Amino acid sequence: MSIELRCCYVLDCDTCRRELESDDGYIPHYDRSDTALDDALAQGWQIDTDGRIVCDRCAATAACATGGHDFTPWWPCACQARIPEHAAHSCGLLRTCRRCDLTEATTLAALPTTDEPPGR
Repeated sequence: MSIELRCCYVLDCDTCRRELESDDGYIPHYDRSDTALDDALAQGWQIDTDGRIVCDRCAATAACATGGHDFTPWWPCACQARIPEHAAHSCGLLRTCRRCDLTEATTLAALPTTDEPPGR
């Protein structure tokens, strides 16, 4: 048996420094940089206008920062008052951004209302 020094490529997000992982949670090592980049792009990573490589989470956060969030409709909280704040003040409504997973909470009283439609 011998010990050899071998060089390889691994890929990190230029924004958050998260490493590219395989589907089973391992950090893949590549013989060529273009193969690493191809795998990253296949997993939703992107190259920004400055040539920086960003992971799917950072790309989603940037898209929401420039174009706004893509929220789901509001849905009622289903914690059944297991969250201490909800036990004290009741459960409210939640919605999540489809891109960056930001979650917002509100109450029915805080939602904007619309005018009643004119009667017939």
